Parts: sequence; structure tokens; C-alpha cells
Amino acid sequence: MIFFVRQYPNPYGGKEKYLSRLIDLLQKEGKKHGLIESSIPRFFPSWLKIILFNIQVCLFKKGNFLFSLERISCPDIFRAGDGVHKHFVKIEEKSYLNPLHSLTIFFEKRSFFNSKKVIANSKMVKREILHYYDIPSEKVEVIYNGIDTKEYCSDRAKEDLSSHFPIAGKTIFLVVGSGFKRKGVKEFLLLLSKLNIEDYFGFVVGGDKNLDTYKKIALELGIEKNIAFTGKRKDIGKFYSISDFFILPSHYDPFSNAVLEAMINRNIVFTTEQNGAHEILEDGFIMNDSNDLSIIDLINKIIANKKLMDIYKQRNYEVAMNFTIENNLEQTFRLIQEIS
Repeated sequence: MIFFVRQYPNPYGGKEKYLSRLIDLLQKEGKKHGLIESSIPRFFPSWLKIILFNIQVCLFKKGNFLFSLERISCPDIFRAGDGVHKHFVKIEEKSYLNPLHSLTIFFEKRSFFNSKKVIANSKMVKREILHYYDIPSEKVEVIYNGIDTKEYCSDRAKEDLSSHFPIAGKTIFLVVGSGFKRKGVKEFLLLLSKLNIEDYFGFVVGGDKNLDTYKKIALELGIEKNIAFTGKRKDIGKFYSISDFFILPSHYDPFSNAVLEAMINRNIVFTTEQNGAHEILEDGFIMNDSNDLSIIDLINKIIANKKLMDIYKQRNYEVAMNFTIENNLEQTFRLIQEIS
């Protein structure tokens, strides 16, 4: 019997959507399955929850097949959807004295070594795994994220959002994600402040505990009237539908699903080399890092040429259609069948 491991399911989470679709596929194939969630109270310290959850899962395993989305000691398949924490700690200069980071790396190593197969959602993540951990290359399968090609489209989006935001006749910019520092929201705001146009509006969709800090940055840059911080939204598809440009100056993302979501909605997309999703973009749309302002020239060029904008939008849509959730699930299911 196959059990999926997810510590604390999040109703807004992409992992939950991924799991639900994979479970639906297993049901159609008549495969028995279950879900293991944490029984550890959320108010426990994060480092302690990691230890106790590992104990819970590995005591439960016995003869069961575990497909884990979490770093645990006893997976059969480990999907490294969060990337390589050892690399994240390095680039973010986190302290190993923090037990959360040291324990996460400890269980990450055991996940890579003890699993039969590891799924990386980008070539970038596979390279990081092989760089930090001495495991065979053939053990790591790259399976790109997939997108539901119908889920994010919204016919009434412009009409609905125009009644709440001053967007009529404006070029719309969008960034999506919670954890604004890692997603590069500060750099997003700086980019917008450097544009050679006035008729634009930018949306920051997502949550952050330091929201007031980012509102202050927008104020200091003189663009506060051109920016809306919406918080987390269940109607996020509307924002993708009305946007022209999606810019994600991420500091680190294994593979941001938001890139695919933007592309399927015909956004022109820019992101960094530190986001695994850059692998599906053309070179001119890949930022060297979060502070790369060189893309401003291309943005201004596209805004000045409506025909060019339409060409790039359609091209992104066509690329995204190659990364469907059906393709992702087919590859994942095939891997499960091979080793279960």
C-alpha cells in the first residue's frame, strides 16, 4: 500500500493540489493509498516537530511504501520539491547553530541516501543534490512541475478587479508568493520604480509578516500609488489573467509553479537563474540574480511594441502547454510503478 507523507497540509499549497491529483490517478488505477499527516501539535518548536514527525512516520512504515514530500529518514520515493536546504542555508547565510536548520539538513541527507528514488523538479535542483550529497546521478529523476491548463483562466477578471483597483488602460505587473525576501519583492518594487512609463500598476499577491516594511519601501521609491499588496488570495487566477508581465526576482526557488501559472495566462515572464523554472524560459528573460536591472531595457522595448508583446505572450502560452499536470502525473506514476 502506498502512503503519501505530508507533515502539515496547507489549503493554499501547491503540494496539496499535486497530491490530490496523484491520488485521483491512483484511484483510477485501483491502487490502495493513504496519507500520513503529523500528529504533533503545531505549537511545539519547529525543530522538535521535525524529530517527532520522523519518529511517527518511520514507526508507521513497516511494510508500507512511502512517497514523501517531506525530509524523513525512511522514504521509498522522496520528492525534493523544496529544493536542497543545505544550499538554501548557504545562500541565505543561515546559522547552523539554529537546530531547525541543522536537523533539516540531517534528515535531508537521510532522505537522499535512504530513498530508492529522488524526484527533483528541475535540473538545477538535481545539480545541487549531486553537489552537496554523494549519491548516484541515476538515482535522481527530473520531473518538472505541471500546470492545470484550465484552472487559472478567468473571463471576468478585468471587470471584477477594475472595481477594486485603478488598472484601466494600464500595463499590469505581477509577483506572486509568500515570504517576500526569498521571492525578491523588494527587487520587484525597485524594478518598477526604474521603468520609463507612468501608466502601470503592480500587484504583490501573497503574505509576509514584514508587510509594513515592503509598503514603506514602495513609499520611499515613490511608487506606492502604483502598487497593491493584496495578501493571500483564493481568486489568484484573476490576477494572472489581467497581468501583462510576471516578474519573480527570486533568491531561491526549486521550481516556482507561479511561473507556469503566469505563462499559461499569457504573461511575459522574467525570473532569476536561482529559480529552477528559468530552465523553460528564453535566455533574454532570465535574470542573472535578483538585482539584475538589465531586463528593464527589454521590458520597455516590449511595452512600446504591442505586436511584440502579443508574440511573447502567445509564445509563453505555447511553452506552458508542454508542462501539463497530466504529463507530470504520468511520469510520477510510472516511477512509482517501477519501484513499488
